[in-house]
Amino acid sequence: MMHAMIFRSRWGWLGIAESDKGICGVSLPRETRRQAERSLRKAAGPIEIGRGTGGLRRARAQLTLYLSGRRRMFSLPLDVRQGTAFQRRVWLVLQRLPYASLRSYRWVASRIGGPRYARAVGNAV
Repeated sequence: MMHAMIFRSRWGWLGIAESDKGICGVSLPRETRRQAERSLRKAAGPIEIGRGTGGLRRARAQLTLYLSGRRRMFSLPLDVRQGTAFQRRVWLVLQRLPYASLRSYRWVASRIGGPRYARAVGNAV
């Protein structure tokens, strides 16, 4: 069973999920706790939501610093086993983007197979 935590931030409700291998899901800021939980379950699958393990607390701290502009890199183990080959290619492109850069789904898609994959890139993100 994977563990997760949902927490309120100044950007909205966020969720982080962790397997025994590392962080395996993050929900983007949502308006409600329920929306964040639903998004996280969609990304990570079956999860047990609680106060968080040490790994989840470190992830929360790093994510909070990153979103406030006080951290540029993460130092967390990741578990991408659940991702498809396509999703992993998307994530690799995203990991290589410079801090605070903005790219469209179409731009990412053009790097991994063509702009016609923009919607699939959005789903992978």
